[in-house]
Amino acid sequence: AGRAGRAGRACAMPNRNPVFEDIIITQAIAKESRVLDRQGWVDRPGAAPTPLMPGTGVRLTGLSRRPELNGRPGAVLLKPPDERGRLTVRLDAAAGDPSREYRVSPAYLERVVGRSASAPQLPGAPAASDVS
Repeated sequence: AGRAGRAGRACAMPNRNPVFEDIIITQAIAKESRVLDRQGWVDRPGAAPTPLMPGTGVRLTGLSRRPELNGRPGAVLLKPPDERGRLTVRLDAAAGDPSREYRVSPAYLERVVGRSASAPQLPGAPAASDVS
């Protein structure tokens, strides 16, 4: 009789435990970081940074000729570097300023974690401007 009673009851779901969920998420992030590190996607302290790839989210920093652009987010575009090694970056639209392409030295770019490429270039978009 005891067995039949148990078989008829629905299995109760355990209560959510936020601490346990945080531990699982932290372990998943650590595992993903190890995988990316093995694949060469994570920069190591003291080592030369890996080159910026197309689609990498970046932020402009340290510009003296165009200081108003410092802090603006954008993404590296799939275009070859120019003769001076500058990358083409599409900066996101800001208050009153449309999205625009600039050629920037990698020294003035910092990676932004958790961002991906901006919208693709539209036909007839203006050419990139030099900022460094």
